Amino acid sequence: MIRTSKEDREGFIQALRQIKLRVIRVLSSTEPRSAGHGHLVALPQVPIIKVWYGDNQVFGHNGIPQTWVNILGNASARSGIARIAYSLNGGPKQQLWIGKSRTRLVDPGDFNAEIAYSSLLPGANEVCLTATARDGHTSQRTVTLNYVADKTCPFSYCIEWSKVSNIQDVVQVIDGHWALRDGGIRTVQIGYDRLFGFGEANT
Repeated sequence: MIRTSKEDREGFIQALRQIKLRVIRVLSSTEPRSAGHGHLVALPQVPIIKVWYGDNQVFGHNGIPQTWVNILGNASARSGIARIAYSLNGGPKQQLWIGKSRTRLVDPGDFNAEIAYSSLLPGANEVCLTATARDGHTSQRTVTLNYVADKTCPFSYCIEWSKVSNIQDVVQVIDGHWALRDGGIRTVQIGYDRLFGFGEANT
């Protein structure tokens, strides 16, 4: 049996308390680790909206492969995201599903705005995304959606991925975060229902 002084015991207990506090700090979801470093970096209070395929997107130039166009991205904030909505050409706001879900939306804050081709005007359309954090902070981001009407996809269609610089020049992304890598197209996220389309839905 090893005898310890009162001062030693109190010092040991204090050290355990400090370790516990550090573990809680590391595991806290409101203070995520920065990529590649051990330091903790807090997200901003105001939501950050990322649109994966840019603020200026074109649809219909290779035909209409499905009923909708898709605006995909992710929103994040320190307190978490409470809701995300979009409006088309100044119309009423439409609420979106927010990830994480078991199917389409892989990560927390992921969104997929499905907008019917039939609701678009030929030419430029304005989609305004609004994200609201759980603490009430909001932010907006505008995406210009250019609709090329009355154009069909050729019956014979070939894609040389090594020559493609913009994914949506040759296909319409329907679900997921994709990137051009190693002369082809690859998913940035692994999850259910990673889809892109081309061709004509009515043929």
